[in-house]
Amino acid sequence: MSRLLLVDDHVLLLDTLRDYLARSLEGMEVDAVRTIAECEAALARPDTYDLALVDYRMPGSRGIGTLRGLVENPCDVPVAVMSGQASQEDVRAILQLGAIGFVNKTVSGSSLTHAVRLMLSGERFIPASLLSAQSTRRGAPGAVGDPDEALNPKALAVLRLLRQGRTNKEIGRELQIEEVTVKLYVGRLAKRFGAKNRVQVLMAAMEHGLLD
Repeated sequence: MSRLLLVDDHVLLLDTLRDYLARSLEGMEVDAVRTIAECEAALARPDTYDLALVDYRMPGSRGIGTLRGLVENPCDVPVAVMSGQASQEDVRAILQLGAIGFVNKTVSGSSLTHAVRLMLSGERFIPASLLSAQSTRRGAPGAVGDPDEALNPKALAVLRLLRQGRTNKEIGRELQIEEVTVKLYVGRLAKRFGAKNRVQVLMAAMEHGLLD
């Protein structure tokens, strides 16, 4: 059984997140604490967690300094940050410090669930807005327009089947197209969002409101 630690000083939000994730993530044990001191103590215990999701702006927190101490916890628990108020510069600094991901508090419940699953698998979760900005700065070759622009019906169908966990072969069979064509669609979507893998493509599409 995986164990997740939530850290936030807002009681209602903390309880809501804990209940939602416990229901959404089968086989997941979700604990919650309200202070940085409680978080530090929890991350130092030998019966440690698989992931900690920590609010960036909490009473008693010194921002990056506090986060550095949490990321460098003695049990090497991956630490992700959540916040409703963080600039792209803040997010870059958080990720450069070693956090496994950053989650905006405005994301939908399903997007949060996907993000947590991704991070539990050992992958970093980077917000779609930051991926898109990085892609734009690099002038990524073959980038496909505005990430918020509506997808054509076939690309949207591919995305919806990706969300179901289908393989390229299964997607091709469902849509009656060649597997290589599916790979082309996924590749173009990755360039559109500046994403590195299928999961990041899916998360970026959800964050930009391109999936229901």
